[in-house]
Amino acid sequence: MKKVFPVFVILLLTACAPRYTINHDYPKEPISFPKDEAAHYSAQTEWWYYTGHIFDEDNNEYGFELTFFKRITSDDKSPLLRFPAYWIKDVGMVAHFAITDVKGENFEYGQKTNLSSKWKAKEDHYEVSIGNWSAAEKDGVYQLKAGMKGYEIDLNLKPVKKPVPNGPGGIMAKGGGNGNYYYSITRIEVTGTLKAGGKTHKVHGISWMDHEYGTMKVAPGRKGWDWFSLQLNDGTDI
Repeated sequence: MKKVFPVFVILLLTACAPRYTINHDYPKEPISFPKDEAAHYSAQTEWWYYTGHIFDEDNNEYGFELTFFKRITSDDKSPLLRFPAYWIKDVGMVAHFAITDVKGENFEYGQKTNLSSKWKAKEDHYEVSIGNWSAAEKDGVYQLKAGMKGYEIDLNLKPVKKPVPNGPGGIMAKGGGNGNYYYSITRIEVTGTLKAGGKTHKVHGISWMDHEYGTMKVAPGRKGWDWFSLQLNDGTDI
């Protein structure tokens, strides 16, 4: 029994080791497309963020947002008991979906997590999903699908402009020797369908996409950051 016990402890500790190793070094290599559109499992935090304005056949306006957040939990602790978070889930994911109905003066939003839903975040090609909410790329077109009470989208997004790196090579400095990868696609044509009020409408419009990944650390004394975007009628994006 004395011989078996140490072996059992070694096997137990090995089984409890984190699956993923986070890279905390300052980024060096520039972003490479299309490879870096896919998921990164050395990045502690990663998100794909879509916002846009769409119009139906009667020119009614809607705003939409669909976002997928991924977190590698190797360095995290559970909120209450403080044991390693990866014992519960080595990859945490959250998705947000929101619709602004301008004419109806209504705003609705929903959220999904991968705690109880099937999920994907592919490394070899861009495809992320939680349950039946998804974002994927095929033949240069992004396909977004999501639904909640009262609203459902099935959209095709075709970039009008090339990705814009934020910082040299897509490396965004955040002070204190910290930095992460970040790029935006600032103008994307949208077509597809929106289900609202029990009716399915054909829609068109424009959207914006942000993809950011890394440790997301900032300089000491800073709490975080804010950002906004503008799409002007003359084709200028800020």
